[in-house]
Amino acid sequence: MATPSSTQWNAITALVSVKLNQDNYLLWSSQLESVMESQELIQFLDGTFPAPSETIVKDGKIGVNPEFAVWKRSDQLALSWIKATVSEPVLRQIVTSKSAFEAWNTLKKSFSSQSPLRIMLLRKELHFIQKGNMDMQTYLERIKFLADTLSAAGLGTTDGDLVHITMNGLPIEYESFVTLISANSSNASITFSELFDLLLTLEKRLNMFKSARVDPHKSIQALPQVENQIAFNTFRGCGRGRGGFRCQQGGRFQGRGNRPHIQSQPPQNGDSNNNAGNG
Repeated sequence: MATPSSTQWNAITALVSVKLNQDNYLLWSSQLESVMESQELIQFLDGTFPAPSETIVKDGKIGVNPEFAVWKRSDQLALSWIKATVSEPVLRQIVTSKSAFEAWNTLKKSFSSQSPLRIMLLRKELHFIQKGNMDMQTYLERIKFLADTLSAAGLGTTDGDLVHITMNGLPIEYESFVTLISANSSNASITFSELFDLLLTLEKRLNMFKSARVDPHKSIQALPQVENQIAFNTFRGCGRGRGGFRCQQGGRFQGRGNRPHIQSQPPQNGDSNNNAGNG
């Protein structure tokens, strides 16, 4: 039975990258279950290792059961990990829980009932997300969060679809960038990670030109040649045809006049190789 040291404690808590709140139960539970499994503590969450008797009879006398003491120590360790990885509002729901099993099931009952509706809303938000007034970092991280949460629910989003979704949500000042990408006819593909870095760099340059009162569209021409080369050489078979921007991955970037529409294949369950969570 696992009894991690303080060093292991720090390493394990670092593996749970999110604190449970009203929006991320699927992602949080997936991460915490993996950590508990790796430390042989998962049985304290699912109830498959119930508490032994607190006392035993030995030589006709009632005494403390040493097995209960060991069980209690591991159970409280699991409980402390649960409490350490939830937000303060959520912690109030389990502050009186006496065991890891009790805390885990309280949270499961509280959040699982809303999971189907949450999944539907998250999918809708991801496929129609717009940058709007968000800064680029927030916009891209929101897309990544939505994709990771859906992936934890078994609804993986391909890297190609993430690229399409991201480009569809860009405002008009990024039209020159979209045109630049769509003009490419190479056979390589740009990844969401590469697009992430390119867009952060482009935003900085757009802001610089805006502060200098220069037409922001001209800033595209001022991008370092290496970035333009990445944009040209890493996007697969893209071109602007009838109805919008097409790529071999199957998606389409629509024109800026209407709300973006994604024409892409629905994600396949179990498509772990292309899940955005792996990106």
